[in-house]
Parts: sequence; structure tokens; C-alpha cells
Amino acid sequence: MPDRSGHPGRRWSVGGAWMLVAVLVLAAPASAAELVIMATTDIHANIYPWDYYANAPSDNVGLAKIYTLVKEIRASHPNTLLFDNGDLIQGTPLASYLVAKGIPQPGELHPIIDVLNRMGYDAATLGNHEFNFGLDYALTTIAGARFPYVLANVYHPGTQDPYFTPYVILDRSIDGEPIRIGVIGFVPPQIMVWDRTHLTGLVEAGSILEAAQRFVPEMKAQGADIIIALAHTGADPGNRSENVAYTLAEEVPGIDVIIAGHSHLEIPGPGLPQVPDGKVNGVQLVQPGFWGQYLGVVTVSLEKEGGSWKVVDTKAELRSTASVEAAPEVLAWAEAVHEAVVSYVNQPIGETLALISSRPSLLTDTAVIQLINDVQLYYARQWLQGTEYADLPLLSAAAPYKSGRGGELDFTEIPAGGITIGDVASIYIYDNTVKILKITGAELKAWLEHAAQKFQEVTPGRGEEPMY
Repeated sequence: MPDRSGHPGRRWSVGGAWMLVAVLVLAAPASAAELVIMATTDIHANIYPWDYYANAPSDNVGLAKIYTLVKEIRASHPNTLLFDNGDLIQGTPLASYLVAKGIPQPGELHPIIDVLNRMGYDAATLGNHEFNFGLDYALTTIAGARFPYVLANVYHPGTQDPYFTPYVILDRSIDGEPIRIGVIGFVPPQIMVWDRTHLTGLVEAGSILEAAQRFVPEMKAQGADIIIALAHTGADPGNRSENVAYTLAEEVPGIDVIIAGHSHLEIPGPGLPQVPDGKVNGVQLVQPGFWGQYLGVVTVSLEKEGGSWKVVDTKAELRSTASVEAAPEVLAWAEAVHEAVVSYVNQPIGETLALISSRPSLLTDTAVIQLINDVQLYYARQWLQGTEYADLPLLSAAAPYKSGRGGELDFTEIPAGGITIGDVASIYIYDNTVKILKITGAELKAWLEHAAQKFQEVTPGRGEEPMY
């Protein structure tokens, strides 16, 4: 029948257009879905947004702020996962206080693990600092987790038998459809150097790449639709050992998302400026800084294909906690331990007659570094008395710990007057063990030349220049 314009074909043409639209709609994949992966790394025992060294609030740190973001994302996305990437239980006076009190004992819940349990983490891995207090302490701590801990490249001595559970397959559902999510963990093998006193003879650590090449195919064979690597390692192109996340993405097929850590950098962002979106060889990398300054978020687009899910796209972003309110639930969960630590670190233990500042530590000698060296030499001389090494010359090495790497608050500033436990903790922020090494003059020279690479050369009179 002709239309009102008198053109008999025009109505048929319009009808054909509607038919084409209908076909396109029907052809769109009905099983397309989104999975939102949230991640923390290098929290370093920051629960409250609080600087225990300065005894003052801190704007952008802590799990309490992270949880506010987590709740917002969960409220707007039905399919989410939450992971921690290690270096969780060491790094603030809160952590040192718990160790000094012997918390946790077997069967006792570590306060930080308690917070992660309540926040609803899905899995986690161990960082190198988890081993700082000994293997037993690490095992007792993670035993309280209501989520799996995975670590694939640490073995029973003399074997390739994993000491920890290397990976898990999480059975979840997306929009009512089942999905199998593989999660594997890695730690720098250098833990055998950094914590050899605690670990020698108990465990051995191997290559991250070799462990991934071994276990990722196993995960695929077990039906993992998507594989997420909790890789407590930075993303340094060409690094095949300590900071190997970039190489992991390049050389090990089958991984879809790598949550990086360890190097305290941001990806996407300055941690990998040559790859603005954080995608390396099609693998999505994300690294959310440190201390809870950011929540890493990866949105994974999935489609159902042949009875299984296929990753069709990923997008990573970092959500800052700087302007975020702390979640009152987390503050309540950790209130008792927080108040105990505040009381502990504010105990007076001495007095200084002059300002102690670490600000110029990357440029020149400072009272902070000198104090560390003086203390180390004092104890070393006592330990060597009566031994065959008592008459050897002693030198002390100390690193400029709080020298601005973490921003304006990352300095030691102790005014003249009373000194507290918190002040001392600010001077020496790591739970290290003092060791005395017998070395040759050639070894000393090589060490000094290597250490000098850390310092920025500054020319007086040139004007403002970067410190590092």
C-alpha cells in the first residue's frame, strides 16, 4: 500500500530499517558482564588515618579510608572482588607494638587481619616484610584470615614443593552465571637475603617467572576463566628478579590482571609512564601506591563464549583516599589497638638539646643518620669485646630512611626538648636486625661507589634543584 506521499516503496524501506535494528539487538551478546577488581598493596600496618610518628591525623592513609571507597564501589557494582598484595603487617609503630606484645599468639587474631576479615577480602598474598618478624609470626598471623593466602614461589627446602598454597580457584557467579577466577601470589626471592636469619633452613624462594610458568597452565587446566596475579613485585622493564611484574606480563601467557606492589609506585601513572593505561602485552597492570593512599580498581569486561567466560577488555584506575572520609566501622574495629599504640608511642624516654631533622639526608650528613650510626657502633663494640675481631676498625652504615620519598610528611622532625618512643620510631622506621660483616678494603670501596649512586649532585648557587 502506498504511503501518503505516494511512494509505494517508502513504507517498506522504513520497515526494513526496523527489522535491521531488531537483528542487531538480538545479535548483541546477552552474556556481556563486568567484574570490578579492587586491590590494596603495601599498607604497612596503616589502619587509622594517623601518623604515629607526629601524633597527628594523616590525610590519605589507612584501611579506614580504603573501606569507604570499597563500600561505594560495591554499592554500584554487583560483581566485585577485593585483594591485598602484601607488606601488610609491618611498617608503623602499631605493627612494632603488636610484635613487642607478642600479638598474635597461636589461636589469637591479629588486629589487622581482623579488619581485613570484616572488610570482606577475597584473597591475599605475602610481601617481603611479612617475614621480618620470623616465619612463625607470619604463619600465626595469616592463620586468622577468613580468606585464602596464596604464594607460589616459596618452597620447602631442597624441593619444588610450595610451602604455601600457590594459588586458588574462586568459584563465583556473575549475573547468575558461574565463573572460575584463578588467583596466584608471588614475592621477591630476595627475602632469602633480606630475612635470611629468619628463613634459612626453613624455606627457599625461587624465581617468580619460573613459578608463574609452572602454575598458570595448571590454573587454566582447572578451568580458570580469568587469572589474577597478586604479584608483590614492581614493574621495572627488563628486571627478571625483584621488580618483575612487567616481564611477567610479557613472558607468561594466560594472566589477565597483575596487581603489582613492593616498589611503592602508582600504575597507571608515574610507576610506568611509558605505558599510560598500564597494559603490557594485553595484560592489565595496576599498582595502588602504598599506605592506603590509593585503591586500585580494574574493570574487566567479560563475554560468555562456548560455555566459558572470555576477557574482552580491561581498564585500570587509582582512586585516591585524600578527600575520603574514614569509614566509622573500621575506626570502631581497631579503636582499642589504635589507642593503645598512641599511648605507647607518646611515652617520654629522653631529651634532645637540638632540632633533629632528616630533610637534607640525601645531600649531606645529618644528626638523624649520625645518631643511628653512633648507636650501631656502640652495640657492635660491646658484641666484639673478647673476640678475635675486637681490634678491627669498625664502620657503620645507615640509610636515609625518611627523606621525602613519601611526600611532605615523610621526614623526621624532632624539635629540641623531650623525646618519645614515637620520635625514635620516626628516626629508624624499619624492624631491621643489626649485623656485623667482615669485609676487605676493595669491598668497602665498591660499596661506597654503589651507595653514592643514590645521591643527587647539587651545585651551590644554581638555584632550586631536586633532592633525588
